[in-house]
Amino acid sequence: DASIGGRVVLDMASLRSVQKGRRRLFIEMEQAEAGVWRETDHWNWALAQEKATDGTWSRPHLPTISIASLMALYNGLGDHNVHLELPAVSLLEAVEVVGDKLVQSGELPAEALPQLVAALSSRDAVGGGDAADESALAPDANEEAALLLLSHVDFLDKPLMSFVRLKTCLDLGAEGKTPVRYLFFHFGPRGQAAASEKVGKALAGILLDEDFISASLAASSSRHFLRVLACQL
Repeated sequence: DASIGGRVVLDMASLRSVQKGRRRLFIEMEQAEAGVWRETDHWNWALAQEKATDGTWSRPHLPTISIASLMALYNGLGDHNVHLELPAVSLLEAVEVVGDKLVQSGELPAEALPQLVAALSSRDAVGGGDAADESALAPDANEEAALLLLSHVDFLDKPLMSFVRLKTCLDLGAEGKTPVRYLFFHFGPRGQAAASEKVGKALAGILLDEDFISASLAASSSRHFLRVLACQL
């Protein structure tokens, strides 16, 4: 980066470069309030942008991570809600697997499962569809994506989360039809939306680390993945 007149100017060409053999992700976060989904943030090349309700993007900036949110993420993930090489062929199938496991673990009441599935079933592709979003951090053609889905609901009194690494990338409507490799689901009480968003941003900050992506791809079990995650703290 260079400084001009006291301002930091980001060298985008340098940020976009990736060493051969290293992996980088485009990360997109969508949030739902009262069943209405919209893209609110995305990350790429170690930078973040927020999307206003009028559709305009903020200037790219270095992301910040709350330590409390990072610990909430780490403490919220375990054997029961980390799914590696999930052979889902659709978002709905992934949600159903995630929901069933949350019920089996006792975190989600069985009677709330249909509501949880419905909360994600209401999502249409909101992240850019066929064309890449015209922003400074729009995805490259050779990138894979992580899709972070945060649903603020009335039927839960505490947050639930799940992390998924898909066996096969899926087209789930991320910007530029970027194939999605990772999914993160966060379901939280409507009154805790700000805290849920911070947890999503904490995960995004971790997923920007190319070393973490390489190490997490080598993880063959949820416990192995959690050890890789612990090394980031």
